[in-house]
Amino acid sequence: MSDMDRGEPPKGLRGLLDRLMRRAQAPLYDERIVAHIETPQDGSYVPYRLSVEGTHQNIPDNWDLWLVLYDPEADVFFPQPSAIMALPGGRWYTVATLGEDKMSEAGRTFEVLLLLLPRSAAMQLVRQTQEAAARGKSSSMSSVPRGGRVMDRVIVTRY
Repeated sequence: MSDMDRGEPPKGLRGLLDRLMRRAQAPLYDERIVAHIETPQDGSYVPYRLSVEGTHQNIPDNWDLWLVLYDPEADVFFPQPSAIMALPGGRWYTVATLGEDKMSEAGRTFEVLLLLLPRSAAMQLVRQTQEAAARGKSSSMSSVPRGGRVMDRVIVTRY
């Protein structure tokens, strides 16, 4: 069974993502700051528009949780249009768009990344997604924003 059959990106891609995670975690490492994705679960099959939810604890002021989707086929990251609202009681919830709304996307694997970003980096993402939308284009990026921390990630497959 290949890596893709198990819902995992190829080994070379996994190494790249691991290096990106280590680099993204370096500026802000505090074990008291936690955030996790509870749904969807790793290895899930999901629709085009999916609900993503989880938990958070001790998120610093001037930092935001942000969902970014990674498309390993295209080797690009797709930030969602806005930061995740951290709800009272340590919960968060958002809706994400996974790929294009086409049946040709069925069976493709994506990685859902939960990032903790300084508000300044988050504002850059907001500007980028708004400018891309105004041009009628996708807001894809070649890497995750610098200065943040990957809090959690799950691999999903589009049905």
